[in-house]
Amino acid sequence: MKRQLSDPASEASDQSEDMEEDEFDHYYDVDTDDLDIDKPKKSDDPEYFEYDILQVEDAERLLNEEIEALCSTLKMTPSLAKMLLHIYEWQRDHIIESYRRDPEKLLVESNITSAKKEPPTIGNIMCSVCTDNFPQEKLMGLTCGHLFCQPCWDMHFRIQIVNGRTMGIECMGQQCRVLVPENFLYAILTDPKLRDKFSKLCFMDLIKGHPKLRFCPGPNCSVIIHAKEPRAKKVECSTCKSTYCFRCGIEYHAPTDCDVIKKWLTKCADDSETANYISAHTKDCPKCHVCIEKNGGCNHMQCSKCKFDFCWMCLGDWKSHGSEYYECSRYKENPNIANESVHVQAREALKKYLFYFERWENHAKSLQLEEQTLQKITSRITSKVMENEGTWIDWQYLLNAAALLKKCRYTLQYTYPYAYYMEKGGRKQLFEYQQAQLEAEVENLSWKVERAEITHRGSVAVVQEFALAKLLGGMAEHGCSEVDTSPKTGFVYDGRLTSHFCAWNKDFTERPERIEGCYFRIQELGLVSRCRHVPVRPASDEEVRLCHTDKHIELLKKTKTMTSEELSHMSQSYDYIYFHKNVDENARLAVGGAIDLMDQIMSGKVILNKSILPPGHHAMAEEFSGYCYFNNIAITTHIALKKYNLERILIVDWDVHHGQGTQFAFYDDPRVLFFSIHRFEHGEEWPHLRESDYDYIGQGKGKGFNVNVPLNEIGCDNSDYLAIMFNVLLPLAYEFQPQLVLVSAGYDSAVGCPEGQMTVTPACFAHFVNLLKTLAGGKIVLLLEGGYCVRTLAEASALSLRALLGDPTPNISPITGARKSVVESVLNVIKMHRAVHPSLAFQDTQQEGKEVGHSWQTYLPPEHNIQCRTKYNRPEQFPLMQECFDEVSDAVQQQINQQIEQLEQDTILSRPAHRTGFLYYQDLHQNGKNGSVWDKANTKELLSRCHVVPITHDDNKNSMEACVSSAIDAILENTVGSCILLPCGTYSEGTTQDLCYTFANALEACIHKNSQIKRTLVLNLAVGEDEPLLTSFAGTKSCMVVLSVGLSPVEKRAKDPSWRHIIQVPLTTSQMKNGDLISVGLQVLLPIAYEVDLSCGMALGDLVLPCLVLSGIDMGQGLCGFGSKPAPILSICL
Repeated sequence: MKRQLSDPASEASDQSEDMEEDEFDHYYDVDTDDLDIDKPKKSDDPEYFEYDILQVEDAERLLNEEIEALCSTLKMTPSLAKMLLHIYEWQRDHIIESYRRDPEKLLVESNITSAKKEPPTIGNIMCSVCTDNFPQEKLMGLTCGHLFCQPCWDMHFRIQIVNGRTMGIECMGQQCRVLVPENFLYAILTDPKLRDKFSKLCFMDLIKGHPKLRFCPGPNCSVIIHAKEPRAKKVECSTCKSTYCFRCGIEYHAPTDCDVIKKWLTKCADDSETANYISAHTKDCPKCHVCIEKNGGCNHMQCSKCKFDFCWMCLGDWKSHGSEYYECSRYKENPNIANESVHVQAREALKKYLFYFERWENHAKSLQLEEQTLQKITSRITSKVMENEGTWIDWQYLLNAAALLKKCRYTLQYTYPYAYYMEKGGRKQLFEYQQAQLEAEVENLSWKVERAEITHRGSVAVVQEFALAKLLGGMAEHGCSEVDTSPKTGFVYDGRLTSHFCAWNKDFTERPERIEGCYFRIQELGLVSRCRHVPVRPASDEEVRLCHTDKHIELLKKTKTMTSEELSHMSQSYDYIYFHKNVDENARLAVGGAIDLMDQIMSGKVILNKSILPPGHHAMAEEFSGYCYFNNIAITTHIALKKYNLERILIVDWDVHHGQGTQFAFYDDPRVLFFSIHRFEHGEEWPHLRESDYDYIGQGKGKGFNVNVPLNEIGCDNSDYLAIMFNVLLPLAYEFQPQLVLVSAGYDSAVGCPEGQMTVTPACFAHFVNLLKTLAGGKIVLLLEGGYCVRTLAEASALSLRALLGDPTPNISPITGARKSVVESVLNVIKMHRAVHPSLAFQDTQQEGKEVGHSWQTYLPPEHNIQCRTKYNRPEQFPLMQECFDEVSDAVQQQINQQIEQLEQDTILSRPAHRTGFLYYQDLHQNGKNGSVWDKANTKELLSRCHVVPITHDDNKNSMEACVSSAIDAILENTVGSCILLPCGTYSEGTTQDLCYTFANALEACIHKNSQIKRTLVLNLAVGEDEPLLTSFAGTKSCMVVLSVGLSPVEKRAKDPSWRHIIQVPLTTSQMKNGDLISVGLQVLLPIAYEVDLSCGMALGDLVLPCLVLSGIDMGQGLCGFGSKPAPILSICL
């Protein structure tokens, strides 16, 4: 949602309406009245600051109200109250508490009275100032007992007032610190001008001493700022337009705190002559040494002569500035400096200061140049509009970006004083990491803004979003004290990757719109700001060499200098490949981004990762193939194995085309389990390799660790893919127990993709992610591969990221049985792998003489009359304009578009207010079992992460129905996503049979009361005799499916019609292991749960209660992580 920005001055004068407007108008002096910028809520803005602009009369009234309130409470004079409030910085509660406890002590400590009082004197007394003698009644004094004549008091007050003192005027007695109250001064001072001056100075002292009030430091400005909280935030005066820090009154300086910036400014003033050596505007190109003048704010320079890209600050190659740490923003201290001489230490100290000062000064100058950039942009937009190249609205994004750029520059300037004074250690490393990220995004944004010549937002918006996220999420927060360092979901995107396109075929499916479309949908759903951006940097030769030969690497480097004819000729040497001048950079960025994503997750900085990068899984050691140049996922896997000494990595490739490059890279490596689901059609589908069939299972020590699931017909849907997941992938994955999961996340099997011709819905990919998240402690990295219907690609990619973020996965249609060809492929895979993997050994082997159920079970590939591609028949040259897919008629395409539109309308993206609820009614607890569960949950601090659901009491309900009803209401109202109910009843209510009947009736009553519930799944995991529970549910009349895992079947009721909705999974022994329960969960519970029509009759906005889990404590944890549907789950512990 967008709103029109308001002027910061009007915001301050009418805060009730305008203070929530712009997320960064609160701290920078930038006129953005005409800009539209996406704005977060006030609660999301770490720099939101609420304040009022007061006139003198308003401030006087505010002070008098506080003084009168204290007078009324403590029954004291206004003069005394004013003194106490000023001394104790208007901490009214502290004054009241101290005064009531010991008033004498408070007054003495405040120097209002004296602990030692002068003894009374009889007769004439000498004034110790003028030395004249006066009768006692002619002298005047304070509570300390020191007496002076009126003329001396008057002269004393005149001198103090002329010198600007008011609230701090003390007694004239030697070494006496007792303060003069206001009423005493007014009784002596008669000059009206001095009385008026004293009143004004006193008012100023009161304002200066008040923590929530500050005079505007602007020239000739008399307004007063009243803040709701005294914080170091930016204030803008509505009268003089001055901007400053509320706490210290100098120019706003976040993230540097007030004391540090004062020290820094003092140091800069003292060492300014030393700093004059810095070159102000020109430097030599580090490659050709031609003199270059900086005429813009961006530090990314390109020599006009040799086209060398370098950094203005450090003169280093710009390619090295895309890494996680923007190295030239970090000062590298000498680790042995403490052992050096005093002279060397002094020189090192100066070197350190100049390092930070240079960057401070550079951003200050760049800030001035950004003003020129804004003027140029405005002029450029005017010219474009006049030439009918878009409207003002079309070009609005450039003004937004320029405004944001200026604000980011301002913040960056003040990060360097803060970093200069920080002590070495983890906190400084974190700060420098945040600083480096913002620095990189700002330079990227500056480069894009200064060169933007297109009317759509494109990659400028992407960089702008990340820069804003860094500004609000880390560096803008004062002192970096509240930066959230907890693990999050990492996200990779870089606008430079949109330069990857085919120059001679504008309709080629691998085009920039794929990358941009994914980002825009992710941004539309508000997911970017919830992720941690991982900067993209190009991979080094050493990294790429882990998977590719030197010849392969050098060949791609040469594309930078090739002509168009040479590029097109080279493209014809490879299958579905095009080359252009930026292809080497694009490929290296894709690899570097993938590696850094993995590093982030292995180092614990994030827990899950998602990338939008070009594909790589078809690239082989010395062959470019299928839109792929370097194999991102294979290189990342090699580095993970080597750098982190991992022993088990799972690679899941659900791209519709076989990732042959990845398979070849690890075909004999038992540390990597490669699992691919791909369109094959017995070898007729690209890449036409025999190695893509199910009987290629690895070799040597890697035998059994290469799993191919070939799809031999088009049109495979959610049911087919989930059948493969439940019957092959997940059993193997849980047996393998990976330490890291990498996914080649191709979305070309999504409905509408012309290359894949499959019908998997975008929402189903979120379910894939949800199922895989339970592996490897959640360490999962998704790397984008294929997907060529931009609409479903973007939707599937965004929903996958939502699943990584922990949002509920959208509902999908109930699954049906897998098609015959998929069943054949699944059984063939099991046939080849069951000897190696016990998790697949559920089907019997073929016995000699026994009738064969399926003829295809007895032979192995290949199919007859199908020619696969080998190194011997591979074409030497490929067409330049290769057809990527078969054209479809307009009628068919219209039908596909309608299907996609319907899917988008049916996808509900709601999020509950709280992920998990907890309901516990201690009045029902008598037998002690559930109390121990409560105590254990408290000990592990689990309950603090849950929302406590209150129990609704009703005279017409028994205790159990009240509990169940309250939990269901909380779920249906979207208060919680799932709810744990403990206990649901007590054994004191009767026998176990009575308890079960009570629960069943309570549940049915709740379901009938809520029309939103269309169908319910009851899952019983309680170990023990389950006949009482099942008998209770047998009589229910609601749309309920009961799935029970028990120790013994109730065979006598198996054919009873009233039991037709009850499914039993009998276990023969109570000594169940994890593998047994996981097998039941994967191959029985989840398939049935996905098959139950839980969303029957659901319209947009409806909520359903798809699953009620009756869980025994001892067995319920065995299926932790399984969820049959994205909708809520109610877990009831008996």
